[in-house]
Amino acid sequence: MRILTFLVVIFLFSCGSKHQTPEVVYPNNMTDSTHTASELDPISRNLFMDFPFAFDSSSLFIYPVRNTHDSRGSDNKNNKISSDFMNSYQYSDWAEMSQSGASGWFYNFLFQDENTQDLRPITDKDIRFSEMIIIRDSVSQQAVHTLLLKVYDKDSNQDKLLNREDLISYYVADVNGKNLRKISPEGHLTSGHIYRKRLKRLYFRTIEDIDKNGIFEKNDPRHQYFYSIKTGKVTEVKLPF
Repeated sequence: MRILTFLVVIFLFSCGSKHQTPEVVYPNNMTDSTHTASELDPISRNLFMDFPFAFDSSSLFIYPVRNTHDSRGSDNKNNKISSDFMNSYQYSDWAEMSQSGASGWFYNFLFQDENTQDLRPITDKDIRFSEMIIIRDSVSQQAVHTLLLKVYDKDSNQDKLLNREDLISYYVADVNGKNLRKISPEGHLTSGHIYRKRLKRLYFRTIEDIDKNGIFEKNDPRHQYFYSIKTGKVTEVKLPF
């Protein structure tokens, strides 16, 4: 019996090790691999504003917009928070808010000045956010700060869903939530970032699917870029040889 169990485990392991899920699907052998979120199948939404958070260097309050029923963004389908007295609300994913940013699964962010009641969304596009981080040099309202956002903006695997199995992109925005723009290359797999305060540069790495086989492999080229907080430009850092 033990021998049979051992053989079954080995068989399952060997099958699993050969399975690879493509990160990108290129329809009709074309390099344009993505649909926009608005082209995806419609979903039943129940959006709500979570509690606001604020950066200690800004007078703005930020309300994350979430969905009570859509669990497609969650890594763990059991990672839900339910209430005994409000069991109709099952939050789609955990969320963490702090003075440094927010992480979770968000449909938008609404910005509100402490002196007004107006709410302004960071975007009017149908995209998803997994994280917002403030890039700052000091705790001062006069300092120039930038927001780094991790965004799912394309259905890269063509499964008609926008979730964590799609490629994530790096975006930046002004600290007031305006001027949202993409800084990572289209179709690249992002693989880490770091901010160098003295240079005022946000460095990040990507992997390019050079052979367009839909899988990011060890032979695919690695790229490094930096976004300049001073100039707002993205520059690739290349080997000199």
